[in-house]
Amino acid sequence: LGGDFRFNRTDITVRARGFVVGRQEFDLTLAGLATGDEVPFQRLADVGGLSTVRGYERRTHVGKDSFAARLEYLVPSDLFAYPRIPLLRSSRIQFVPWADAGRVGEGDSMDWIRAAGIGLQRYLWPVENAANLRLDFAFPFDGDSRDLVVYLWFVALW
Repeated sequence: LGGDFRFNRTDITVRARGFVVGRQEFDLTLAGLATGDEVPFQRLADVGGLSTVRGYERRTHVGKDSFAARLEYLVPSDLFAYPRIPLLRSSRIQFVPWADAGRVGEGDSMDWIRAAGIGLQRYLWPVENAANLRLDFAFPFDGDSRDLVVYLWFVALW
């Protein structure tokens, strides 16, 4: 069935998350992937989808190598806590504006794809940043793409 493949694949991810001034928290992720030899199509580098550039179909661009960047700003205060409505006040919902960009090299398109959006996340456990439920609204910058893509996902950050 042609199941024997010999190829090289290197993934490098750098993530920085921290407070800049006061409670202004940013999360930056840079990811690079390089492949070599006779790489099967399903193991090629790609961009697009929830793991790289939200707002685009998974594997929008495929190539020998790829680079993706993600920047998120975790709004420091729970904006729903300001109203005096008890249900909203205890909701623990946080706004997260974000931007993604990515491209592949030596592939079907070496153009950058970019998207921006806003997420709403809710911490489910008493330990902050342990696990949360997230709803993202993604707006791709490419005119050929859909206008709005919505993601609902569960994130465990241990």
